[in-house]
Amino acid sequence: MSSERGAILTALGLAAAAWLGAAQTMPAIDARREALQMTLNPERLKELPPQIAITQAALGSFRGLAVDYLWLRAGRMQDEGRYYEAMELAGWITDLQPRFPSVWAFQAWNMAYNISDAVQTDEEKWLWVQNGIRLLRDKGIPANPHEIRLYHELSMIYFHKLGKFAVGSHWYYKRQFAAEWHELLGAPPEGGHSKALAAMRALSGAPRDFESLALQRPAAAEVLKAWWALGLPEHAEGVRRIGRALEFRRFGERGIKAALARETDPARRAVDDRVYAWFAEPRDAGAVAEALAFWRALEVRRTYRMDPAVMAALTEKFGPLDWRHPAAHSLYWADRGIAAGEAVEHAYDYDMLTADRFILHSLQMLAFGGRVNLDLVNGYYSQSPDARLFDAFEKALTDAGARKNTGFYSAADFAASHRGFLEWAVPQAYLLSGPAAAEGYYEKLRRMYGAQARGAYALPLEDFVVRQLTRGQDVIEHVRSTLAMLIQRAILEGWAEGQSETAQRFLRLAKDRIYDHYMREFTAGRLTARGALVLPPFVNLVADGFVQTMLSPPGAVPIPLKARLWERAPAEARRMVFDRIHEPLYEQARQAGWSPERAFPEPPGMAEFRSRSSTDDTRPDAGELIPRIERDRNP
Repeated sequence: MSSERGAILTALGLAAAAWLGAAQTMPAIDARREALQMTLNPERLKELPPQIAITQAALGSFRGLAVDYLWLRAGRMQDEGRYYEAMELAGWITDLQPRFPSVWAFQAWNMAYNISDAVQTDEEKWLWVQNGIRLLRDKGIPANPHEIRLYHELSMIYFHKLGKFAVGSHWYYKRQFAAEWHELLGAPPEGGHSKALAAMRALSGAPRDFESLALQRPAAAEVLKAWWALGLPEHAEGVRRIGRALEFRRFGERGIKAALARETDPARRAVDDRVYAWFAEPRDAGAVAEALAFWRALEVRRTYRMDPAVMAALTEKFGPLDWRHPAAHSLYWADRGIAAGEAVEHAYDYDMLTADRFILHSLQMLAFGGRVNLDLVNGYYSQSPDARLFDAFEKALTDAGARKNTGFYSAADFAASHRGFLEWAVPQAYLLSGPAAAEGYYEKLRRMYGAQARGAYALPLEDFVVRQLTRGQDVIEHVRSTLAMLIQRAILEGWAEGQSETAQRFLRLAKDRIYDHYMREFTAGRLTARGALVLPPFVNLVADGFVQTMLSPPGAVPIPLKARLWERAPAEARRMVFDRIHEPLYEQARQAGWSPERAFPEPPGMAEFRSRSSTDDTRPDAGELIPRIERDRNP
């Protein structure tokens, strides 16, 4: 009996010791849970909707079950198209259990995709896309800094929603995004890698707070205080308005008037008046540059939660990234996801691979269309391939192929992608940089993959370029599409930019190497009774491309860009299309508030042109038109 009593007393003693031990460790555990945001603030219960508050009170420590229930309910609302209600419910779940990555991803996707697609105007759509980005960037990732999935979800929105051409509003998104970052950071410096890297290092090397700025660079601190004294807000909008003023001032009095005319709020306009007046006085250029670099770097960290040092490191690693392009941000957040995953002991290979793939896809997008052309004054935006990033994408691709086989993609898969890239790079480098640049990629293609190509890479360079540009099963349709693309590039990248040599290269390639090649090689002996396989005269294709550009919706080709193109296009080309575009183009201009007669005047010599066309229907042949483009352009 005494032995039984002893055993009971021993058990009670051990239980008491365990209870005391647990009581002593609970404060540390509770503090850790609170630091990780795994506890519920009782004050939040007062704000909860009744159905959620009741659930919380009833379930108490079974809060996880309540969250699961609410999560399932949010999913049902999503399936039923009740996006706003699902978003509100998901918001409560993130408040109750912030370390629930799936809900953050769900809510951001709902905003950036479902709700943005459900609203009507481009402005509303853009607002909801931004809301989705901010939710992940400003709340979800800070609450879950090691969750790789949230990084590649954010990277996906930049890459797909903003960067791709998947939605009807994509040009509006691209222009808004480019304008925001142009105002924030300014245009990237012209030139190569070293200048872009120096510009980013100026940001990353700026002092991190105002006290340090005042101590290290007092003249810059005085400039900053002067800007704030003008009434500019001391956050991202303020530095963006400085950037906007600097951009519009480049266009002289016309640019300043255009900027002030766009501001309808009297108080904001008064501030802008003072900003332009301040810049009109002589200033210490070095102090202004240092103040601007400090403020820009501060807002990049504070508002956009990005690290200028990482941006500089990515620029150093990959090349002159243009941060006005969404793919540069997709690349940044994918890189941050990999860094976060490397800090986790058991990171999933699939998550790491997904982030790695976004780096590749982002670099590919930047190579294929990463050169941003932006004119804030005239509302012009376009993008084109950037040959400076071809090598960076190729290096990232080969590096990825050299990594261990994750079970999802093998080195052979990456090798196939690399071969495809080289096949694409040869004609693009030929168009953008000339035969010498293309020959380097072609030689590499031959050396690395020639044995698998069965002689396909034995063609001379120009023949290979033509073959790549004309390949396709439905030959005539593919050739027409390729010709349209080259003519469009001649118009927008040549004529509109005042670059006659660029226009010459595209038009000569289109005419001599593709149009003539097709007509000579593919139509001989294959004509139907109606000539179905014959292309129209090349000059007609050029005229059709010009008409299509001038009559495109203003959302795709803005009226200011059309006016600039009309001013710079060859007179013969303008004469060929004027009567075809006159009425609809003038109506577009009137609706946009422009004077059509001033923006798109009738070209000289129209009476003679009309007379000539009415008598014998003659138009210049391609051999006449292309040289005429060289010599008959406006100064």
